Amino acid sequence: MNFEKTIILCRPETSANIGAVCRVMANTGFSDLRITGTKEDYDETEVLKLALHASHVWKKARFYPPTIEGLKEAASDCSVLIGTSRRTGHKRKDLGMSPEDLCLDLKKFYGGRLGLVFGNERTGLIDEELNICSFSVNIPAEEDFGSYNLSHAVLILCYSLYIAEKNNPLTEKDNPSIEKNIYLQKASMKMIQENSEQICNYLSGLGLFKKGGKKTNETFFIELLSSAGASEFDIMHLTEIFKKLFFMYSC
Repeated sequence: MNFEKTIILCRPETSANIGAVCRVMANTGFSDLRITGTKEDYDETEVLKLALHASHVWKKARFYPPTIEGLKEAASDCSVLIGTSRRTGHKRKDLGMSPEDLCLDLKKFYGGRLGLVFGNERTGLIDEELNICSFSVNIPAEEDFGSYNLSHAVLILCYSLYIAEKNNPLTEKDNPSIEKNIYLQKASMKMIQENSEQICNYLSGLGLFKKGGKKTNETFFIELLSSAGASEFDIMHLTEIFKKLFFMYSC
């Protein structure tokens, strides 16, 4: 496998659901669980009852503040963030793909970390959480009963990726040496966010945002670069181009 996989649960409410998620993850080869929430708020006995033999996933789970900044911190080393949502619309990333679409070309994730982000049982992902994601996945369901249980949604996506990897094993040609190679290593969300902000700072210095729009364009660059699977080299090279433009035309 040439990419890492992470499950991020945003503000989960039910300890039993967390336990069921742990078991699903172990079933499908996932092990990295991150939660925006306070560990002490969950009943460990209830978690372990549902996790059964997947207690190791819970024991190694990492916790972050249940805020937007907490989600950003949890996802900082992910190169692609995929949010799950049953709703569509401009603010809901209305070009959401299906689980099958997600698995069509796994090579685009090579050299990085894929983060799957799930909202809590009642609200799902709020707009601000989904806006951090590269794009969204919509799991098909009946129109009048379209919301899946949290652990079921995790199962569907984990299983889809698990089967896709099993059915499309890597060949030597597909498996280049990626570690510490900036031309192949996917940029992390932290790197993408920082450089998107820097690019917009350069554009702002050229007078492009006198009437506003800087934050909107930062979000645009974040979504563009993360969904494109940009490498560390791509990000550094692009930022350098905007830096040169800034110094050429701001003098």
